[in-house]
Amino acid sequence: MKDFIVTYDEKFVLASGYDQKTFSNRKDILLYTEFGGDSEVNLPVYHVERNVDEDNICLQYGSYVQFPIECELIYVCYDLGYNVRNKPSVATDNYFADSIYVNLDDRNTIYLDFCGLWELKRVFDD
Repeated sequence: MKDFIVTYDEKFVLASGYDQKTFSNRKDILLYTEFGGDSEVNLPVYHVERNVDEDNICLQYGSYVQFPIECELIYVCYDLGYNVRNKPSVATDNYFADSIYVNLDDRNTIYLDFCGLWELKRVFDD
């Protein structure tokens, strides 16, 4: 997915830079929307986990992979910060791009858990 941009901000998470030519297969579009890709998340609450087993990373929906390079990772995820028992109307399993890994040696590259690990490079605004 070339030119695909995920923006993580303290106030929102947003995907942009895609159009009808981004997805080469119609099933990819369905998968993308099923995992929340067509929605913006406002006021995310981020959580950081520093104890990551790089040899045995559990991806969403239960598959396990070994990280391809030797490094120290931190895991970052977000949700809306609600207690879903008290506010069940906001409960969802599909926050877009809600699960990433950051290599502490290369903080300009993150790895998005989205049906496998996708390598995303930081883009600096001019």
